[in-house]
Amino acid sequence: NGIHFEALTYVSVDPTNISLVLNGTDVSSQLIFTGSPTNYSVAYNSLLPDQEYTMTISVTNPAGVATLSRIFYTATTPFVLYDSQSFADDTLYPLGALTGVTHGRGTWIPHINEPAQIVEAGGTQGKVLERPSTGASRADFLSFPPVSSGTITMEFDTFVSSTVSRTIDICLQPTTGGTAMASFLAWGEITGKLTYFDNVNWLPISDLQSDWHHVKIVNYLSGTAAGRFDVFVNGVAVGQKLRWRNATVGSAFNQFRIQTQNTAGLFEYGRLDNLVITATPEDPNAVLPPTIVNVTPADGSIIRPQDGIHFEVDSLLPITGTNVTMTLNGVPVDLTITGTSNHLFASYTQLNVGNQLVEIQANNPEGTTTLNFSFIATDEAWLVHPSDGWVAPWEWNGGKPELQSALPLDGAGPYVRHGTSGGFRNAMRQYQSGVVDINKAHYIRWKFRLSDPDFANSFSVFNDRVHFFAHPVSRLAGSTTTGNSWAILAAGGPNGDAIGGKTFWVFDNMQGNGTFNLANHVDTLLPLVPDHIYSFEVLVHPEDLTYSVKIVDETSGGSFTSSAPHKFRDLSGATHTFLHFGLQASAAGDVRSFDLDSVSVVQGTVRVTLLNPQRTGNTFTFSFATQAGLTNVVQYRDSLSTGTWQPLQTIIGDGTTKTATDSNPSADTRFYRVITQ
Repeated sequence: NGIHFEALTYVSVDPTNISLVLNGTDVSSQLIFTGSPTNYSVAYNSLLPDQEYTMTISVTNPAGVATLSRIFYTATTPFVLYDSQSFADDTLYPLGALTGVTHGRGTWIPHINEPAQIVEAGGTQGKVLERPSTGASRADFLSFPPVSSGTITMEFDTFVSSTVSRTIDICLQPTTGGTAMASFLAWGEITGKLTYFDNVNWLPISDLQSDWHHVKIVNYLSGTAAGRFDVFVNGVAVGQKLRWRNATVGSAFNQFRIQTQNTAGLFEYGRLDNLVITATPEDPNAVLPPTIVNVTPADGSIIRPQDGIHFEVDSLLPITGTNVTMTLNGVPVDLTITGTSNHLFASYTQLNVGNQLVEIQANNPEGTTTLNFSFIATDEAWLVHPSDGWVAPWEWNGGKPELQSALPLDGAGPYVRHGTSGGFRNAMRQYQSGVVDINKAHYIRWKFRLSDPDFANSFSVFNDRVHFFAHPVSRLAGSTTTGNSWAILAAGGPNGDAIGGKTFWVFDNMQGNGTFNLANHVDTLLPLVPDHIYSFEVLVHPEDLTYSVKIVDETSGGSFTSSAPHKFRDLSGATHTFLHFGLQASAAGDVRSFDLDSVSVVQGTVRVTLLNPQRTGNTFTFSFATQAGLTNVVQYRDSLSTGTWQPLQTIIGDGTTKTATDSNPSADTRFYRVITQ
């Protein structure tokens, strides 16, 4: 392919000001130039095969010299980057601490304080490299010329002193070093297993044995399998196309690291022998297992059963529908599959209501890809998304919810249960104007039940609490703040202001300062009791920053209704449409969950304002704005202190302004009101 580069300068330069030096030899006379004197395209076409080149490009103009240096290879066959030759050379590898020796293309950089050791292992192995555990994280590095494409293969014999605890780990690193890694393996990180780290979890790939084994790790630096690696133990593939830890494809790799971790057992060790690191040209036959893409529903979703499961499978090698399988709650199901041999479309539309655990597998000759996820299928309209009035799906922290049907909250039908351990466990969803105008009065309703097997002990301090609140932003991992408008809570014990005692309290900004204190709360005197079913109704009046609360303990019959509207904090301009339902546990080990059902936002009755009173002759009229679908009963009486209200007119609302008319009233003074139902 030759060498190609561009020389971009702000002033014209002559080709003689552009040079190329290869392995110390100036080959500038062989350069081919096209383009203009300020933007030359330059090529060199006389590279030889199977060479290692160090090149330096120089471009000079009156402002100075720009240079670029690189190492590259024209290999057509594998070539060795390092060969320990069994650590047999007594000059390079004398018994004792490993030294910073250069051997062929490789140079060892042992740990400065506690380096690896050259020891006599006996038997056929003879001298070997031993990395002992010293109680701290200690690493030794082997540096070799960088390689950024093709493959790097690391082969060695290994022995570990323990299979039940972590002994050593091995990784390939780019020139940047640090925590960037391609393949990253550890012996015993999971007891009895050889494992690899995918930058999230340690995953087992084979069992460990307490004797010598031959390990081969193939890192794919470029091509269709770039960013993956294969692992062979004693010639058997135990991991194929595993993901690198986190190194960027295209990086130049030049370091082999062997390390003992500070979590390793003291005096445990791992041994290496016959370490050989080889670079190989790109393997055109190295392709990935299939990829599973465009999967719906997403993990943790709540969908309608009729929405079904849909996904696609891409494979560079031809596959058929028999290469794609799916289990639902552990039971194989029949998929509908269409598409081409390299791109299949799969679907399943026979879902039942309930919790769904899915495993999809797709395979080709290079291996199998597995995808696991879970979701809920339900006909409960308040749960699914999209649905009218809700911005996005439900969000949950501390784990995924489960659909339950035993002991329903509303007498029949399923509900969701969330949370099994301590910390914050909130459910959150944002609503918006749609079928409901949220800038006018609206109801927020829900049903709730606390499940706590040790309520007396675990619900004992203020930070053990149930809370419901509206907030201007999502606050999944937290409780009420100075940013919420309305709030209801029940705490296990009092805080400094005695808000607690296992009864429900309602925030009311009576002092006008927005402070979370006793004076700004109303005690409902309604106790929180585990396993009781509570229905909540909050009537929000955005126009005057107030709300009213009604709570009914449907198990005991107890209830609370606001005697007067409660005041928001002074939060003018903020929209409090993020609804939070959940609890907080002060101890992380507490087992506590809650059940939630029938969450809804419903238009409230807008307070009617009577407008434009007029008397013309013997007829009196006034007008008022109506709400669509609501009935307005116009009433009158001649005295506010005596008599009863009498019906005058019934007007069905349609969202427009209506006029009420009283013809020939019998008294000179009359009072009117409108009741909206």
